[in-house]
Amino acid sequence: MDEKKLTKKQIETVVTEFIDSIDYAIDFTIEPSEDESIYNVYMTGENLGALIGFHGKNIGSIEHIINLMLLRKYETTQRIRLDVNEYRKGRLEQLKSYTEKAVQQVEQTKQSYDLSPMTPYERLCIHEYIKTFKNITSESFGVEPNRYIKITYEE
Repeated sequence: MDEKKLTKKQIETVVTEFIDSIDYAIDFTIEPSEDESIYNVYMTGENLGALIGFHGKNIGSIEHIINLMLLRKYETTQRIRLDVNEYRKGRLEQLKSYTEKAVQQVEQTKQSYDLSPMTPYERLCIHEYIKTFKNITSESFGVEPNRYIKITYEE
């Protein structure tokens, strides 16, 4: 089966349908990502805390809903990655700083270090970030919602 490629207009249509269904005043932009199978959708507006949720939990759920809407409407596995008022961007910057300090500790002590639980998206990003460090590996452990990353030193 040939993969159907989504257009920006198709994504715009589905995102607009979603926004209309929840009746929020939201502006959004759509940009292609480096990964051709993903588009980034950036939502902005006032009082969007409910869309973010506690520790960004709702963003992941909304992203999943929109991706399901795209799958059903256009029969494609291409998907969107959602950020609301740059929450995910800021959160990833915090997590990278936290991870860098943990990596420094692991490098000094040669003892493994368990990071705090993270969402699947955050873990994916941090695993990729950890790959940039020499002699440092990472692995996920635990069960959702308490799944976490263990950082280990390897010669």
